[in-house]
Amino acid sequence: MGKVWQSPRSSGLYLSAAYTFARMPRNFSCLTLAVGVGVTAALSDVGANGVELKWPNDLVLKNGKLGGILTELQSGKRGSESVTVIIGIGLNLDMQGQLAGVTAGIGQISDLRQVMTELPGRFQIAASQSNRFHCSLNALKPSSSNFSNV
Repeated sequence: MGKVWQSPRSSGLYLSAAYTFARMPRNFSCLTLAVGVGVTAALSDVGANGVELKWPNDLVLKNGKLGGILTELQSGKRGSESVTVIIGIGLNLDMQGQLAGVTAGIGQISDLRQVMTELPGRFQIAASQSNRFHCSLNALKPSSSNFSNV
């Protein structure tokens, strides 16, 4: 892979969530897409409009990389059908010009400050993300699942 996520201190928001499915969903291949749609909807919920999803896991704003989504799957205990997915997202909130001219694999770097005069608080953005994670993943589950922030 060889790609590095660059983010100066206090310029972004990074969060992870774990979601346990009682058994592997049949539509599990849609996971990253479902999470990406949820992330863009959560950003819209807090007033950050214009964020687009570039398959499979890049968040783009004004032709620059705003963030990314990573997912990891872990099997349940031996003999169990359960699977846990760990979802991580990183968002550039306010780079304060620190990476001006730096490019990512898909072009320039962008941040929410480019489209918002007043940024919402980190907790507000994280709460919105958590809510949308839950909704997106809940739609994939075949039966009862458990959700927890990590």
